[in-house]
Amino acid sequence: MAFDWQDFLQVAEFCHKCETATPSREALCRTAVGRAYYAAFCSARDYATSKMSYTPTGNGDDHTLVRAHYRQAGKRDVHKLLLQLYNWRCLCDYESGGKVAFDEMAKFAISNARLTISALSVSPRW
Repeated sequence: MAFDWQDFLQVAEFCHKCETATPSREALCRTAVGRAYYAAFCSARDYATSKMSYTPTGNGDDHTLVRAHYRQAGKRDVHKLLLQLYNWRCLCDYESGGKVAFDEMAKFAISNARLTISALSVSPRW
């Protein structure tokens, strides 16, 4: 049975809601952003593969190519949501500090992932 990428959205929500001293709130929020991105991206990639004649490369190029595929197909909303989520995920994975509101970013990432999945006509489980 194929993995249900929406499970990552539940992980993101769990991390965002979790109140604990260890790991830090920042680590939990950064993780929530990453899981929200992958819930949306992998759902979009799989949808494009099964319904829109997309052929995945199976490597990192898919992060750009999937967005381009949606843009070229006229689904600019999905393209923009995925791009925003991707940028936030990169920020969370590579920025070492600064004045980033990770809690707010996680909240918006979860919301954008939900919007992305809904825009794909995938049956959301929430």
